[in-house]
Amino acid sequence: MLEHVQRFSHPGGIYELDFPDEWIVVIEDDGLNCGFGWEDSDDVGLWISVLPFSIEAEPLLEGLLDSFREAAGDSFGQFQQDVRLAHPAFKARSQDPASPGLAWMVTNGNAVLFASAHTPIAELADFEPVFDQLMQSLRICAPEEEEPEELEDEPEVLDETPEEMEEEEAESLESVTNQILPFLRPDGYFSSAPERQSLARLEFLGDVWITYAIQRVGKRTFVREWDLEQWGISVDELHDIAMANLDEIDWPKLLKRKRNKPKRSGRLIVIENSGDPVGASKVLDLRLHDIFANHLGTPFCIATPDCESLVLFRESDLERGTEEVAEKFKKAKNPLSPQILVLSPEGVSLAE
Repeated sequence: MLEHVQRFSHPGGIYELDFPDEWIVVIEDDGLNCGFGWEDSDDVGLWISVLPFSIEAEPLLEGLLDSFREAAGDSFGQFQQDVRLAHPAFKARSQDPASPGLAWMVTNGNAVLFASAHTPIAELADFEPVFDQLMQSLRICAPEEEEPEELEDEPEVLDETPEEMEEEEAESLESVTNQILPFLRPDGYFSSAPERQSLARLEFLGDVWITYAIQRVGKRTFVREWDLEQWGISVDELHDIAMANLDEIDWPKLLKRKRNKPKRSGRLIVIENSGDPVGASKVLDLRLHDIFANHLGTPFCIATPDCESLVLFRESDLERGTEEVAEKFKKAKNPLSPQILVLSPEGVSLAE
């Protein structure tokens, strides 16, 4: 048993745990990944990652085990509930004799942590009690989350009606430049009303188009082709403006809040009620890849069954994911597309 320990408090206030006095802590990605071990050795260590979703399952333990198996892949086996921890948790062992190690997944129903420990081949038996003690000291703090002052949830905003489109007066580009954002709409959206056929748009992928709108609190005004003529810019230049504005929205910060956090349901991660104005348009933003690549691998699959939500899953789950996305598309209030996309560091493309 460890006698001389110090207490680590996660920089984001998510968890605390004890670790040996002689070990150091390495904090990466603003605390998303934290490592504990000796300064001059990589042979023994514990890494704890904060996963970018909460678990939506009843019972919770069943959803936790499913998520753990999915995250561990083929690298770990012998999954067992670890009742010694302060929170619902499972423990597993490395399946590779040449790379011994242990892993845990722990949750308090909101935050989900993945911990992995490694040692030299001959020393696992000696260090396993040490890692067990560290994990037993773990406490997920789950503080009451503060609302960001500058990032309040957007109220529900509906597309302007065709009648409202007819009444809109043109505005100067200078007055609205910082308010223009991209919005995905299905091909049938434009044929449903003659007024929508004049909207400025670029073809995205498959049956989905990128439109552009001036986003205000409670109001969304679409940019039309004659707006571009008045402003003296092309639709490609409009796209560049909208993407620059999308990059300025700190929607990843909103996803960390309890009420906006992505939900893990079976093998799918679902992002809805994300508290930002862009909805499914986050698929255009490569920050989405950076947030989920560590958990889903890269590339991974993504779908936009409706205009406000995203569904993410591993490429290996393509068949099952396609079926579930199709069901979500059928039930959607504002359906967008059941097509499956692939997101990589280079961008997004249609799944083959």
